[in-house]
Order: sequence, then structure tokens, then C-alpha cells
Amino acid sequence: MTAMMEAVLTARDEGGPIASWPTIDSDVADWSMLVEHPDQDAFRAIFDRHRKAVYNHCFRILGNWSAAEDTTQQVFMALWRRAQEGTIDPLQAETARPILISMARQECLTQQRSTGRQANLRTKVIAFHDRGEGHNVDEWVAAEDTMVAIREALAVLPAEQREVIELVCWSELSMADAAKALGVAEGTVKSRLFRARTTLAGTRAATLLGAHR
Repeated sequence: MTAMMEAVLTARDEGGPIASWPTIDSDVADWSMLVEHPDQDAFRAIFDRHRKAVYNHCFRILGNWSAAEDTTQQVFMALWRRAQEGTIDPLQAETARPILISMARQECLTQQRSTGRQANLRTKVIAFHDRGEGHNVDEWVAAEDTMVAIREALAVLPAEQREVIELVCWSELSMADAAKALGVAEGTVKSRLFRARTTLAGTRAATLLGAHR
């Protein structure tokens, strides 16, 4: 892996969810270049355009910033490996976000099954304290505590309805893109979201999640 590629994949965020959402620009040209060969500039453009969305999705599933950072890196490393192997399929829409979010969901499942996640988090928090950056830890812990509370509140929903909440409400995918990510009909996504909202109406989860689209 080149120095540039390593720098891209080791980019770090400040911890917790990222508030700003960039405009979803068309990925068609960059994705087409990746389909043809492992073009680093095209990869960097895709990475810059969607890294924050992937990170946010991972954070909201995993509930801590350390695991979200690691999993985000795994998603884009997997994409780069596919480019090198020539196994990336042509893009079927203007944006690659549904594909990347789907990859992120699978990586999160793998991360949740792995061991040592909490030990890794503690190590990183101690390292930040040692570097004199401990003033951010309270914010990170608060963000993680909020996500734990949300995950607990959502536990009343079936897994298929939680998935729709994650994609539509958290990752801001359209109904159509969420349907593609899940491999179901758009009407199925709408139905699951409606049932989830009905179940959560008036509960703590609805307050924590905020307004849904």
C-alpha cells in the first residue's frame, strides 16, 4: 500500500458522531475508474465523500468511537482490495453510499463478534490522556452513553425494523437506497419504518432519535 493510501485509511475523527453531512455528489465517474483499475485519486474522492457517513453509521451501531474508527477503515480497505482484485461491480445509481453503508453494516457485525473491543477503547483513551488531550474524553463518553441508551430503547423493535431506522433515520439514505442496501422492495422499507415509528411513538427512543424524515 502506498504512503498516500495509508494516510487515507488512517484518517481519524475526534470521537462521537459527526454532525455535518456533506452533499452527496455523483460517484459515477470515480466509481467507474475503480471498476476499471485501482485508481488512487478515484478512491480518495470516494473516501473523502463518504467517510463521515460511514463513520457515523458505524458509531451508531457499535456505540463507541474507537470501534467506529476501526470499522470505517475496514470498510474502505475492503473497497480498495476489491479494486485491486477487479471485483467491484458497476454503480447502479448516482451515489455509492448505499453500497458503502451495506458494507459498513457487515463490518459492524464482524466487529461486534470480535473480542477485545473494550480493551482497545480503554487503551486509546489512556493514550489520549498521555498526550494531554483528555479534555475530550467526557464528550466521547457522553456520546457513547447516549448511543447505549438508544440501542437499549430500540431493543423493543424486531431486527428488520432496527435496520431501517439505522439506514433511513441515522444514515439518511432514501427509501429507495435503503431498499437496495437491504435487498428488499422499497414498499417493504416504508412498511417497516412505519411500524417502527408507530411502536416508538411517545417513548424515550423517539426523543433520543429526534425528528425522522
